[in-house]
Amino acid sequence: FPVVDGLTHVLNARTRETDNVFIDALALADQHFGDHLAANMIVVGAAFQRGLIPITDTSIERAIELNGAAVAMNTNAFRMGRWMVAEPGRYTTALEITSPEGASATTAQISARMRSLVVECDATGETLRLINIRIPQLVAYQDESYALPYIMCVKQAVSIERTVAVDRTDFSEAVARQLFKLMAYKDEYEVARLALDASFAQRLAQEFGPHARVYSNLHPPFLRALGLKHKLKLGSWMRPVYTLLHRLRRFRGTPLDFFGFSHMRRTERSLIREYRASIEPFLRNLTPQNYNRAVAVASLPDMIRGYESIKLANIEKYRASPKT
Repeated sequence: FPVVDGLTHVLNARTRETDNVFIDALALADQHFGDHLAANMIVVGAAFQRGLIPITDTSIERAIELNGAAVAMNTNAFRMGRWMVAEPGRYTTALEITSPEGASATTAQISARMRSLVVECDATGETLRLINIRIPQLVAYQDESYALPYIMCVKQAVSIERTVAVDRTDFSEAVARQLFKLMAYKDEYEVARLALDASFAQRLAQEFGPHARVYSNLHPPFLRALGLKHKLKLGSWMRPVYTLLHRLRRFRGTPLDFFGFSHMRRTERSLIREYRASIEPFLRNLTPQNYNRAVAVASLPDMIRGYESIKLANIEKYRASPKT
């Protein structure tokens, strides 16, 4: 993608620079709502706060309510966009950050053992919010055994960070965010799980009606490797197939993983090990002098975006980046 500074420079040169507001809405949506679709309402909120939408905030929030799709998320995203314009330097204070006492409520779908590990992690602020969201997601992605190394790694990051940077959580936040990103890569089993998600079906019914015909457009890697150039349009008969795939997710990464032998899947699994190796020196020896470098290295996987050839190209860039 074009360099952001270059784009903003061009825009500022051709408009009233003092009136411009630049917001990374996608990053905010991912960090605070776990859904990139929230970016749309963040932008709407920012535009409203700048006086560019000539209707009342009450009317906008009422419209969100009447639409009935992800009402809480869209309302809060709209308000976040307003906050980013009103007080951009203090927007985090408007977020609902889960306290340690409330951790069990936000992780109710995981076992008592995992909830105990969350409390023992002793994370605060944004890091706590992230693990309260990401641990149940990893459990749903595979199981608690898969989520265990994640929480232990974040716990180690929180512990050593506190010894050198009492007032900062940038390093542990980066570890919590990027390790999850690498561990929860989108494979065939995850596509099946998301396709079966009840809330997804509910949103489709709300938007298109309960009797709408739903199709999946898929381009399986193993068929692509055999020469298939286009996506397959598959109907509701795929639901039993999705159910079977979802049950087989426990074979992910094992010798019984039929999909795991592809170059893409082997590369994605290796990235988890590589990332752990890259942050290990900082987990053992984090100092005030190397703290900013640790944050930079821990954040590097953010450049890995896209699918297939685009993702592989970004992986090469990631691997070429200095990590010491």
